[in-house]
Amino acid sequence: MSFSLDILFFTPFVFVFLYLLANFLAKTPRNVCIVVLGDIGRSPRMQYHALSFAKEGFRVYLVGYSGSQPHEAILQNENIQLQHVREPPVFLVYFPRLIQYILKVLWQSMMLLWTLLLLPKSSSLLIQNPPSIPTMLVSYVVCCLRHSDLVIDWHNYGHTILSMALRPSHPLVKFATWYEKKCAKLSAYNMCVTDAMKDDLEKNWNVSKMARRLMTDIEALELVLQDGSDDEAGIQSTVGDD
Repeated sequence: MSFSLDILFFTPFVFVFLYLLANFLAKTPRNVCIVVLGDIGRSPRMQYHALSFAKEGFRVYLVGYSGSQPHEAILQNENIQLQHVREPPVFLVYFPRLIQYILKVLWQSMMLLWTLLLLPKSSSLLIQNPPSIPTMLVSYVVCCLRHSDLVIDWHNYGHTILSMALRPSHPLVKFATWYEKKCAKLSAYNMCVTDAMKDDLEKNWNVSKMARRLMTDIEALELVLQDGSDDEAGIQSTVGDD
């Protein structure tokens, strides 16, 4: 009986060890994983990234929620695989606001972690921020486990958006600010939509390895509608080929 219990106890650790060993020894493929913890179809810039990398011969795993349909160029590209994350259950709205928020984050963390760990290994994991909670930390954990580079595309600050729903002095906003600043320093590379945000991240957040300014959502949408562009060269020089 005790022998059986020992097997049950150690089996999960053996599987974890083998998983980590396999990821450490495996040769990094020409894959890129792009994550937006939101509706993929409503994120033109991440679709633009996916098309650009696919055009250069990368195998792209585009991870996010289903909902509105992505551009036809995404759906028809053989180098792009859509991987949907299960959204939080509807019944969470019946809980008090704070409990609802905590349960939602826990659900998102588990679903995102599970989805990313089951995908083939990628050399880089590119995420859109916001949302920062739990995307940044979960993605960093996956990058550590799989020896990948974490790349953040800064669209805005998550804590500033949260402060609009609550108040700037709210404990959750203070935690979100601390969390976002800490996680920002865990990235291997960063990119921004404005020079002002780039300067703020460098001077006030001590975030280094900044790429040049990227495009706005409107500019990205225009390029997606044109089935991609060659303007991704600055990103591909730092992402994907290690």
